[in-house]
Amino acid sequence: MSRRMAGVGVSGVLLVSIASVGLASCSGAQPEGAGTAADETFTGWTMSGVTLHRSCQEADDRSSCGVWGTDDATGSRLSGEELFQRLPSDTSAAVLASRAQDLLLGRSGQEPLDPEAAATSSFVSEGERSVITAPRLEENVLVFYALEGEMHPTAMELRVDRRTSSVTRTPVVELWVERADADEGPLCLPLVRCGCDDGCARVDRVTLPNGNQRFRRLDGRTPRILYRVEGSGSLEALNESCTEACPPHAAAYTCTLDGEACTEGPPAPTATPTSAAPQEEE
Repeated sequence: MSRRMAGVGVSGVLLVSIASVGLASCSGAQPEGAGTAADETFTGWTMSGVTLHRSCQEADDRSSCGVWGTDDATGSRLSGEELFQRLPSDTSAAVLASRAQDLLLGRSGQEPLDPEAAATSSFVSEGERSVITAPRLEENVLVFYALEGEMHPTAMELRVDRRTSSVTRTPVVELWVERADADEGPLCLPLVRCGCDDGCARVDRVTLPNGNQRFRRLDGRTPRILYRVEGSGSLEALNESCTEACPPHAAAYTCTLDGEACTEGPPAPTATPTSAAPQEEE
């Protein structure tokens, strides 16, 4: 199926997606516009055979403080990721979550979001509070919650692989949407992917407490949660990795729900103005 350039802009919904870039790690490069990093000895907790340091950076729209170390025997620098993997295997989930804030997420000194903190936070909705739990371990994956962002904090679920220190983020509101009852559906609506018309999807609709809408794919494909493109009837997933351009197009697909089937047809025809019939001379 050929994909065609959609005649709409990118959605104005602002959410941090599962693949978004996290706050700057002190083991990597400074973000664009960042100020000079301030290094200091870190004494919040200790690790045998390692001297810990904390570096803080300020940027135009965010700041970060992360912990790194130097090996006492060799003097070599140890990144936050390396230190996280050195933590004892019997470390509790609560302590691991706190260490992840220090070592992986650039939020040294900030505690994870637990049910008690979520209950009093003005940035966490009632629906999101029903999702948030205490930090837990699911085999080799640490699961906990935190607020991300300074101007408009967003409650996020963070999953940290203890073997690789990789972090996966999911907005808590999306987890709530997965559990909520639909208020309309099934529907068959056009899709937009990376600015291109991309066929149709069978979905249902969930309305959030603040009135915003989310749509859940019912065809088993991912990403499952979709958002309405601002100013149109099409749906999209946010922050997708886009590497291809689209050829020109005429209009979005025509999507029809036939029983349980969501079918796509050619673009709806565009009305062509007709010239007025000539008037007879009297």
